Amino acid sequence: MEPRLIKALKTQAEAEKQEALLTLETLLESPAGIGEHTSGHLLEEAKKYLRQYSYRDVAAWLSEQSDRYISHVGLMKRVKSEQKRKREAANQRHLAEKYKKAIELGATCDGEPGQRIPDVFYGAYVKDPDGNKLCFFDFS
Repeated sequence: MEPRLIKALKTQAEAEKQEALLTLETLLESPAGIGEHTSGHLLEEAKKYLRQYSYRDVAAWLSEQSDRYISHVGLMKRVKSEQKRKREAANQRHLAEKYKKAIELGATCDGEPGQRIPDVFYGAYVKDPDGNKLCFFDFS
């Protein structure tokens, strides 16, 4: 297997790992078990409630269920942060797949997938057989 393909696969695996770590981190920061509720169960219920109720109402419900104070602002920041990181991981995985496909179709590597400007620009560069430079990128 070519080193470029190995690098692309590693990038994709890293994005999937980050997504899994985020989910694990969220669950570990919640209480381990509360009555009949497990932390994962509470988290899933809270996500469903957010579709119907305000952050303030869901935060009050979580505070009651977990015996810990959870502010609606903190809950909103946490949810938005989780959504952003999941979106970034999905985008990076998608870009790694495009890069891998281009290499398989005969393009040459001109910059492997990676962060170019921290927290702003993620990209990969290839040159097609005619010498045209292509960039797969995501501005976050």
